Amino acid sequence: MNRLMLLVSALLAFSLVLGGAVVAVGKPTDKTQKLTAEIVSVDPMAKTITIKVANGESKTATAVDKAAIYIRSLKPGNKAILTCRQDEKGEIKDITKFKVLKK
Repeated sequence: MNRLMLLVSALLAFSLVLGGAVVAVGKPTDKTQKLTAEIVSVDPMAKTITIKVANGESKTATAVDKAAIYIRSLKPGNKAILTCRQDEKGEIKDITKFKVLKK
């Protein structure tokens, strides 16, 4: 019985140490940015939104989280405040939230 308890406690301690190491090594958090843009097109089936940013450049990004749920409320021509996640290069990776501005 003592050997079994010793083995169980050793496995528990080992798993806690190993689990802590995995958490410490985890991937870095993504950067987010908010921007105001005009909606150019919306594809609810593919969950993509094409926007025109302030400098006139068009970009297409995938809608995730809340943005994917409410994507059908976006219409081309709407202006919206978008919350976007960026990749390592600072490019828009995906859109997590949006708020349509009143006309």
